[in-house]
Amino acid sequence: LYKYVLIGGTVSDDYGLERFEIYYKNADQAKEYKRKKITLIQNQNEQEFFHELKLDSIGIKEGQKLEYYLAVWDNDGVNGSKVYKTNKQTYILPSKQAIQSKLDQQKEKTSLDMTNSSDQSEDLSMKIKKLQEDLKGKKQLDWQDKKDIKKVIKEHNEFNTKIKELNKQIQKEQEQNERFHQEDEELQKKIDHLNKLMNELLDEETKKLMEDLEKLLDKNGNIDQIQNKLEKIKDNDDELQKELDRTIELYKKLKFDQQLNKTIKDLNKLASKQEKLAKETNNKTKVKTDLTKKQNALNAEFKEVEKKLEELDQMNKELKSPNTMDDLKEQQKEIEQEQQESSDELKNGSRKKASDSQKGAASKMKQMAGKMKQMQQSMEMEKLEEDLANLRQILHNLLYLSFTQEKLLNSFKKIEQSDPQFVYLSQKQINLNESSKVVEDSLYALASRIYQIEPYITKELSNMLKYMVQSNNAIKARRKNYAVAKQHYAMT
Repeated sequence: LYKYVLIGGTVSDDYGLERFEIYYKNADQAKEYKRKKITLIQNQNEQEFFHELKLDSIGIKEGQKLEYYLAVWDNDGVNGSKVYKTNKQTYILPSKQAIQSKLDQQKEKTSLDMTNSSDQSEDLSMKIKKLQEDLKGKKQLDWQDKKDIKKVIKEHNEFNTKIKELNKQIQKEQEQNERFHQEDEELQKKIDHLNKLMNELLDEETKKLMEDLEKLLDKNGNIDQIQNKLEKIKDNDDELQKELDRTIELYKKLKFDQQLNKTIKDLNKLASKQEKLAKETNNKTKVKTDLTKKQNALNAEFKEVEKKLEELDQMNKELKSPNTMDDLKEQQKEIEQEQQESSDELKNGSRKKASDSQKGAASKMKQMAGKMKQMQQSMEMEKLEEDLANLRQILHNLLYLSFTQEKLLNSFKKIEQSDPQFVYLSQKQINLNESSKVVEDSLYALASRIYQIEPYITKELSNMLKYMVQSNNAIKARRKNYAVAKQHYAMT
């Protein structure tokens, strides 16, 4: 996280140790060293030490250099205490570009790991489904069945470990990001919600089911009990798969929001630098070659901004529900032209024309940043209005499903299995199941855009759909009472 430098080693002297200190400074800003005492253990001639130098308290920023050395005094009471010093050591904090590059690489790795986890979750669900198919009709497990189940349990435990590691990885990534980028309040709320979703991906219920399944295997338990555990585990895994896919989409959206936010800030900072250079260019005491170097550096910085905009466009395309983005190519071209003209005028020795071009570039950068900020606000408002409309429709559909299911429930209670109405009502139940799937898909699509939708809401809807499917299967088997019970669960 580049928060501190850890210094460690061993100090020793035959006479004992009297005092131990570290001397340090920001070599890019300070001339004099500051010092801190390092605690020694009394009456111990040889001892190990570890000391943290916190970079933010020293004021070390990106690209700056920390310089330090150690000094230890012996405890020679006869000849007098003598001091021993180490050679000067340096630590250079990576540049802003290097740190950002590392953060971007980490985010790419996280995205890939999340996708791989989703694929692994789907693979596990398929293996459990195959196990269920293989066990159908059997009265007891054979050696191969036990081996296959134990293999799935092992893979499931490994998957759980991977999700925990992924959770830690995302938290560390956000800490690194916060170390160098101060996010606004709204974006920080999204980060907190995403972390909360990651923490809730793994529940204790699935862990307990796995432990119970393992015990049943060890005790040669009833095959129906094993099938029941496998069914529950598969249901939980299917739910986890959906939540993991949702989290992946929200993570992509967060990356987009962070990139957009940072690019706007970087562009405003670059505009300020360009304005400052325009003032310096008018100052005849400033050396032209230095001014040219500074302008070329700003030209390179704007190229980096353009690169980030290209990445932002690609991130947007990868979203399931892309944002409407303005075309900024014309503004970029105008800024490039102003910057190039300022560089050319400096080479020609025309300070005033160069300064005017620099002011023009700075002004256009501010306008472009303002347009991007307005675009950001418009995207948020557009999405909010769309999400509210979708939420209203989902609530309306849920009420329709609930009332329709209640009517079907009451109708099934009144008829016998031999009644011709039984087939008609069965078809209505099938149609209602199809409608509920549409509602479920709509809710998950909405949950993939809104961080605040709690996992238990999507889980309850999935349970409703599961009960409706079970009711439909019971109707096909002419098990009316069981079907009515499942309809009741679905409705409540």
